[in-house]
Amino acid sequence: MGYVYAAAGGADGPAVVFLAGVLEGPWSGWISLWGLMIVVLLLIPNIVYALRRRGEKNLCDNRLMNAIEQAGRYGSMLFMVLVFGKGSGFPSAAAFVVYLAGNLVLLTAYWVLWGIYYFKTKPRASISRQEGPTAVFIAGKPAVKRAAGIKMLLAVVPSLLFLLSGITLMSIPLILCALFFAAGHIYVTFVNIEKSIQRP
Repeated sequence: MGYVYAAAGGADGPAVVFLAGVLEGPWSGWISLWGLMIVVLLLIPNIVYALRRRGEKNLCDNRLMNAIEQAGRYGSMLFMVLVFGKGSGFPSAAAFVVYLAGNLVLLTAYWVLWGIYYFKTKPRASISRQEGPTAVFIAGKPAVKRAAGIKMLLAVVPSLLFLLSGITLMSIPLILCALFFAAGHIYVTFVNIEKSIQRP
């Protein structure tokens, strides 16, 4: 109960009872079950995408930005799930509510964007065999711009999710990893979009 009290920032009464019921568990103190569920829900559409697009390559040749993206990605997922030390935790019941509500909204947006990307921007068979300017000509610029916009949002939303979680959890490692991930992922996504359109 002491961990939950610390996580609640000294909140007492109903707030502590509520947080105790939500946060206490066999692994409380070093594993966040909420964080684990959020990471799993983030990974599901990515795994589906990877299985459907096995031959897709990363067109960004900037090794530094690729490394920053990967370090930020895995660091963010790690610190979403693992809680190190007593310096991390919800400073108040309000922070916990913002954490849950904010993550719910961002996860919903992420899944909706993936749904739109899968079903609304799927190219016709004649387009899927084309690349670069030819694909742009066949599909039409509005369709290509729409797909590019959704891809950029799919890079921004998880970055915001990790950052929000780090701030509400008061986790400096998660905040830093989220910033690295945001910089790397948004840059790499932009370069991939640009090169996939311009590639001859």
